[in-house]
Amino acid sequence: MNSRNLKKTYFHTYESFFIENNVVVSTPFVMNRSGDILNNYCGIGLKQQLPLRMYMGYSKTNSGTITINKMYHLEFHDYTFIETNALEYAPYFSDLNKFLQKKYSKLCEKYGGIEINILSEVPRGVGLGFGSVLALLLAVLMNRLEENIDHILLQELTQKNINEQLSDHYSIFYKMFLDALECDKHIYGMTSSGSKLASFFSSYYPIVSFSEDYEKNISQTDIKNQRYFGFKLNDLYPELREIPYVPIDYGILYSGKPVLLEQIAGDNYKNNGVLAQQITNEMQHLFGDFLDHVSPKQRPKFYKDLIEPGYDEYNHTYGKMMGIISLKMLYFMSKVYRNGYDETSVFALLDTFKKLRQADCATRDSSHTFLRCIKTMLEKFQGSSKYISIAPNDTTIMGGSLIFMLPLEGFRTSIMNVVDAISKDFSGSKLLYANRLDGLAYEGCKIEQDLSNNKYSEFLDGRNCIIKRTNGKIIVGDCDRLLENQKKGLLLDTLNNRIYLEGQKLTSQDLHSQSATIEILKMLLENPGKEINNKNLPLSSYSKNKNDMLGKIVGPLLSLVEERTGKKLPLICKGSLYDFTIRLNNSDIEMTILNPLSG
Repeated sequence: MNSRNLKKTYFHTYESFFIENNVVVSTPFVMNRSGDILNNYCGIGLKQQLPLRMYMGYSKTNSGTITINKMYHLEFHDYTFIETNALEYAPYFSDLNKFLQKKYSKLCEKYGGIEINILSEVPRGVGLGFGSVLALLLAVLMNRLEENIDHILLQELTQKNINEQLSDHYSIFYKMFLDALECDKHIYGMTSSGSKLASFFSSYYPIVSFSEDYEKNISQTDIKNQRYFGFKLNDLYPELREIPYVPIDYGILYSGKPVLLEQIAGDNYKNNGVLAQQITNEMQHLFGDFLDHVSPKQRPKFYKDLIEPGYDEYNHTYGKMMGIISLKMLYFMSKVYRNGYDETSVFALLDTFKKLRQADCATRDSSHTFLRCIKTMLEKFQGSSKYISIAPNDTTIMGGSLIFMLPLEGFRTSIMNVVDAISKDFSGSKLLYANRLDGLAYEGCKIEQDLSNNKYSEFLDGRNCIIKRTNGKIIVGDCDRLLENQKKGLLLDTLNNRIYLEGQKLTSQDLHSQSATIEILKMLLENPGKEINNKNLPLSSYSKNKNDMLGKIVGPLLSLVEERTGKKLPLICKGSLYDFTIRLNNSDIEMTILNPLSG
């Protein structure tokens, strides 16, 4: 499954989404190649882009608020896109709305109101960084609306050296990065820097990231002062080829058991909560009389760790285990990327990947459905267990999606048979990605569409027109339909050189020259309240003679508008016969320009 095929299959869904949003940004989901511990335990993170994306769109409103409104996501049971109210889709959208309204209130003054819509190619709960990707897109979209970036600058940023960008605390990337981490805190109370780096920057290779040692539940002020590090694997190993060759078949299978951010935020995924305290109490009861009164130097380490206030031995052990395994993953992964099919390196990588699952089981509560899915995959695989490695994509909780890895080509038929069997036995399970079928992802975050900057997506073509209103509203759609729906105010149809007033097409008897009127009004609308000298107007007989301008354009237009709307158009023409100015002041009369999309 990849974006390219989804766009073909659900063309009209994507088309509708892009038509209803003026600006659309997108960024890829990510998979883990290590323990998911970068933020929680300050270990090393290895993450890689997937050819599946989330899209976020902006549409102008007059609400005076910033609201995350519609959520479109691919539902695996029916394999169709479902439209949901965002507030009904996830509990954190309510908090996000409040946060966005407070932080970006000045944007409401600028735009009048902001509606945010989302289209996701995977549903939340699959475990591919949904919350982190969402936070990243919010930060990028808000910075676009603040006019800090455009599509050209964003594309340039995604190509840059990651660590250099993280080191420049005055760069626009670093601002967006911190904005995204701040959004994280309103999604699940933690931050995920590694997922954002892997999603934002364009790279065929995995992204290596880590940060200075700090507590995961830190304040926003502390986030700004932390030091983050990130590298594309091919920046660490410059000898790697531009497009990677890796002698491994790998993929992602959704188990049908969702991982929800509410579970992670509440620490319900850990099996060391109440039990850890019970064990600590028991150990103190058993050994306290012998150890509490001796010198701290004489106490065994296990006991000192147990009784140390605020110290979680189980959590600490998990972080150390995952940290060591992740370092081994980086080591063997780099050897496989550099050396190609070297059997020793390939099997060392597969064996290390297995240990992610084994370590996870030791310290995490495991979904029975998830474990049964793993067991079924291993049982149905027609080959030695040394040829297949399976681990959870999200190692902080045993649910969501599984990553499988095998030596190149030899077991492709077998693993597809396993996937088919799993889909029959486990409701909702689905093969999300297979590298040999779906290819590698490369493009990081990008602005897919920006109508006000003449950046159009692949879903808008010659059949479409664009309407721009004086209130800033932009609408794209079928030309004829847009004309039919525009019933208020003055509309300038540049496609056919026609003017509509209150939905009625004006005739040559109403206005002597509609084409000349359109050219003049377009210039005035681009310069509201400014006096334009006749020498700067489009060349015509009307621009040379004030009497012609008043008698054939300004006068008739003023009369028509007042007659049909009951309002006066503030169009003013003054000066001498051959040296005059014309000005259009702001008005409550709705004025709209319709252009062909390429115009």
